[in-house]
Amino acid sequence: MFNIENPNREAFQPTPPRNFTCTNVWNVGQHPYFTWSAPSDPSGVTFSYNIYRNLGAGYSKINGAPITNTSYADTEIEIVKNGANAAIYYAAATGSQSPESEPSNTAGIQTNIAEKSILPEESVSENSRENQQRHSLQLSNYPNPFNPVTRITYFLPDEGPIRLSVFNLKGQRIEELVHARERAGQHSFEWNVAGLPGGVYFHRIQAGKFTATNKLLLLK
Repeated sequence: MFNIENPNREAFQPTPPRNFTCTNVWNVGQHPYFTWSAPSDPSGVTFSYNIYRNLGAGYSKINGAPITNTSYADTEIEIVKNGANAAIYYAAATGSQSPESEPSNTAGIQTNIAEKSILPEESVSENSRENQQRHSLQLSNYPNPFNPVTRITYFLPDEGPIRLSVFNLKGQRIEELVHARERAGQHSFEWNVAGLPGGVYFHRIQAGKFTATNKLLLLK
């Protein structure tokens, strides 16, 4: 059984939602309706979802409360034949304690609604999201998958002692990357894993009572 010092699987970053699709893309006059499949990993987790829309000025989250099923209708938008604007969407998943997943594949429809007609509401939503991110423990790496170097980035909302470690699938700590007191803010460094075999690993950061864990895929 997979175990990293008895972590809660809800804390692991999910893989992206799969098969994100607009099921009525040709139904002129209807609100676009989207379906998708749950992430493939981690298993045994109850996911919730956020939907992001781009009308030409960047992606913004459009749902209020997290979505608990795998479908969504955008009631602010209607599908228009040969519309002057495109609306592009994607879904992202989260567990109850996890960072949000990477985006799913995108799906788009034609509409005549311009970004400026809903920009004030979306700006508030995006600002609230950015403000929340600035006050939470975060951990990520890029690229992922990688070989043999990836850049690990973490954000600390407060100064204090942290411990950043890497584990294998058996839950064994194979390397301790950071064990020190660090200032608040963003930190990053390159991690070269040329000596490790390819496969799935996990890196976890612990800061006080808070933890964040992500999956790493090393390709060889």
